[in-house]
Amino acid sequence: CASVQEWLKKPQMDPARVPAEARQDNKAIQRKEDRAAYRRAMAHFEAGEYDQAAEVFARLAQEVDDPGLAGYSRYGLAVSQLAAADTEAEFDQALSTWQEWEVSRRESANTEDPGMLTPILPRLRASLPGARPKASAPKPRKSGPSETEKRLGAELEQVRKENQELQEKLRALEELHQEIEIKQKGITQ
Repeated sequence: CASVQEWLKKPQMDPARVPAEARQDNKAIQRKEDRAAYRRAMAHFEAGEYDQAAEVFARLAQEVDDPGLAGYSRYGLAVSQLAAADTEAEFDQALSTWQEWEVSRRESANTEDPGMLTPILPRLRASLPGARPKASAPKPRKSGPSETEKRLGAELEQVRKENQELQEKLRALEELHQEIEIKQKGITQ
């Protein structure tokens, strides 16, 4: 009890006087916790739980000190929002997040470049449920099968013939096998 009372009487330690090793240990612990949170976000994403993934990615993107992990988290947030978007408003928000990520990632060009998807993303809006139909009419189809369709049709017919031949051979082998079994039973009896 006396040692506890003595400890309570001591002035609180000045953070500037905390040993550098202790500060490094705290940073290492925080990095481990951040990486674990990132793995949880990825698990949500892989399970199709895009809203939950986006929540964790958003927190990480704003709170982590590691610029690499923050960048991965901004990317995860954008992709999760794109995957979860069911309305045009949600899609627009996700696209805005994607564009924010794209601007932030330009500083580190030593990785793959998912930013190459940027020109394609706005065109994905048409695939959303209830999205406005595209104004362009479908291209008219030529009459008759194309050369590729003719070639594929011939290949399909050849495969069907081979399949039929193999089925006949299989039946013959099964019959032969049954005859051999009958003869073996006769010998052993």
